[in-house]
Amino acid sequence: MKKININWQILTSIYILFSFVIMTFTGIILFFAPHGRIAHWTYWTFLGLQKESWQAVHTVFTFIFVFAGIMHLYFNWNAIKLYLTSKFANTLKYGFELAISLFVVFILFFGSAAELPPFSNLMDFGEYLSESWGTEDTEPPVPHAEDLSLKELALATKTDINLIISNLEKVGIIVLSGNEILQDIADRANVSPSEMFAVINSGTETYNHIRSGLGGGYGRMTVQELCVKSGVLPDEGLKRLMAKGIPAEPELKIKDVAIEHRKQPVEIAEIILDKKLIEEAI
Repeated sequence: MKKININWQILTSIYILFSFVIMTFTGIILFFAPHGRIAHWTYWTFLGLQKESWQAVHTVFTFIFVFAGIMHLYFNWNAIKLYLTSKFANTLKYGFELAISLFVVFILFFGSAAELPPFSNLMDFGEYLSESWGTEDTEPPVPHAEDLSLKELALATKTDINLIISNLEKVGIIVLSGNEILQDIADRANVSPSEMFAVINSGTETYNHIRSGLGGGYGRMTVQELCVKSGVLPDEGLKRLMAKGIPAEPELKIKDVAIEHRKQPVEIAEIILDKKLIEEAI
């Protein structure tokens, strides 16, 4: 049998090319993929793979790309050293161009880190693409609802646990106990958590004001933006928050208010949208 000789230098170079293509492709997919709350809730897939799978492929190829890059330097070090040595002397003749290059790198890095335009515009566009997946049917009732037990889901959605179990059993989904995690029940029934919740929510309108699109994605909106979108006067929304002991400013983001007061963004939104709270405070 003829012995196969592997040229590791060529193999590494070819791998770097293929790896670059895959990293670019997966990076584009992850750029427009829905946020985790929607991806997990609906079992979102692209070309048969869920978001976690695309993230895993992107991460693994990135790490191996770095390793292959190191190997590429190792195999070609003499040629690279000679190139850098000869080019360095020429580069010194072009100090102005070098300064411009370093300045551009500085602007790109710190402009992106500080979220300044136009870099923030690019990220906002990606955010828009990710948020565009959100609809009444794809938004979870509360963040990470798939990780809640039926009892916790009943408490979060203000729904009777017995009604939840009854609705599931009506369609042939057996519930072992109220402590079962929604995700586990959905996996057992071979459906997505969103389809499971559609069954749970049948016959009750308890949480429709959250499922109408306000249950997710608004954490990045300011208090004023949420009020305007929901037809609530900003001053009235702020009074409702104050009535619950939550002082806020119109320009503050919902998620920041929630973090400061150790609440979920959905809870802050519920307070802003609940007219009864301001009436009780008066």
